[in-house]
Amino acid sequence: MLHPSDTSRPHETRQAEDRLLCPIPEAAHLLGVGRSSIYALLDAGALASVNIGRRRLVTRASIDALIASRLVGGAK
Repeated sequence: MLHPSDTSRPHETRQAEDRLLCPIPEAAHLLGVGRSSIYALLDAGALASVNIGRRRLVTRASIDALIASRLVGGAK
């Protein structure tokens, strides 16, 4: 059983993957690119985002769709 003070990353990462919206830095981390690349993908329409207050959040669905559209080889 995990102690409440345990700060292990696997639990946090799993929660991040389940969210519908990701902040720009998290989207960059998930795709393995920099923040400027995320903004370029947003400007090109390759990623979708929503604004909530002053925050711009990338939709997880658009991240998954981007990955699926750029698969090389393997099953599609």
